[in-house]
Amino acid sequence: MVRRKPGFPVGRIVFLSLAGFALLFCALAAFAYIRFTFFLKQVAPNADIRQILGIVEQPHAVQAAQHLGRVNFLLLGYGGAGHDGAYLTDSMMVVSAQTDTHQLAMISIPRDLWISIPTNRYGLYWTTKINGAYTIGVDDSTFPYKDARFSGPLGGGNLSSEMVHRVTGLPIQYWIAVDFDGFRKVVDSVGGIDLNVPQVLDDPYYPAGETTGYLHIHFNAGWQHMNGEQALEYARSRETTSDFDRSRRQQQILLAVRRKVLSIDGIPKLFGLMGALQAHVRTNMDLATLRRFADTMSRLEDTHAARVSIDNTNFLYTAHSEDGQYILLPYDVAFAGLKHYLDQVFADPEVPVEGAAVQFVNGTDNYGLASRSMADLLTQLWSWAGVKTIAPADAARLAYVQSEVHDYSNGTAPDTVAFLAAFFNARVITEAGPSPSGAGVVVIVGSTFARSFIPYLPPPPPAAAPTPSPTASATPRPIGP
Repeated sequence: MVRRKPGFPVGRIVFLSLAGFALLFCALAAFAYIRFTFFLKQVAPNADIRQILGIVEQPHAVQAAQHLGRVNFLLLGYGGAGHDGAYLTDSMMVVSAQTDTHQLAMISIPRDLWISIPTNRYGLYWTTKINGAYTIGVDDSTFPYKDARFSGPLGGGNLSSEMVHRVTGLPIQYWIAVDFDGFRKVVDSVGGIDLNVPQVLDDPYYPAGETTGYLHIHFNAGWQHMNGEQALEYARSRETTSDFDRSRRQQQILLAVRRKVLSIDGIPKLFGLMGALQAHVRTNMDLATLRRFADTMSRLEDTHAARVSIDNTNFLYTAHSEDGQYILLPYDVAFAGLKHYLDQVFADPEVPVEGAAVQFVNGTDNYGLASRSMADLLTQLWSWAGVKTIAPADAARLAYVQSEVHDYSNGTAPDTVAFLAAFFNARVITEAGPSPSGAGVVVIVGSTFARSFIPYLPPPPPAAAPTPSPTASATPRPIGP
């Protein structure tokens, strides 16, 4: 007879193993919960414990994202602690999502836009650059009498959102602010990003260090892999290119980060973003809204995203303040044309499907922006929004009052015709045969629309200030082959 050696029964061993595993799991879960809760309170002060406890129990909150209609998010980038002008926003971009049709628009606001910002609840304003709004909002000691909405931990983002709303007419429901360190860490957390640089970028005046001096940066044209520091340099460079170029680069980076995070390679790194963002991000979104935001961004189609830059090629012109600052002023202080355009920037989804070539024609006496015609401006704006456009032209007679949409498409572009007729409040004329320019749809812009779109034209803008000379220069660090 074989005797068993004394020891623990198998059942007890299994039980103890499972119990130990359960304790370890609970400890890890508790650690993750505490870390996640602290992260949310730092980043999203509006989050509360009930939302955190219900994170798995509210699938309807995510499903509701597709029923929100149009939602506008303001993205803000600023230097942060240790930088000169720590809370001056270096980047301001509205991400507008049409959730039912999955359309996406990115609208860049120039930091040099000169505007009056409310500094207290008694009606006093400070006329300065729009990038000062976040600074005023976060500084409760210098500006103690602000409206309650613009004070406290959310004051900077709320005030920036209000100013962007006044310019664009878009209701800014949500905002996210991230400093330079946070931006670097986000890009590095997903393993860097790949960008197709459209043309060589060479800037000997890029800010070096925290406050003074210059660094010579250089990016070759073509596909480049960038880490966080390189992506920040690519986004911020401004001295040797235009505001339009700069906003395009920032939009390009946003799309690249989004695609990387949503890719298979990026998913395992999402949890690591918590540590990267904790001290560097602030938002007015609560937990449920953050989930909707993430779900909304994942569903949007960015292949044909509208990429709009508000700058001195369209609604603004360059000038200088009394103390010599480079600033941008609006042709129309009410921003009527800009608001009308952004309200309709999501063309009917069938417009790009129909693919009709659209030509804009001046039907009035060159009523446009300085030396630029209205037809030229409209060609730029609608090409950004996904409308297929061809070169603008002038009508044989410049005496049109009401705008006209001439349909040469032989019935193949009904949605394009209807959309443009509504935007211009124009009458539709069906034409037989091809148009002289080959366009399927021709829009003749009349004086009624032109004067409502840009109701005021200032004198020619003053000459630009001379380019500053660097106080220090380093050997350029080329990126790419």
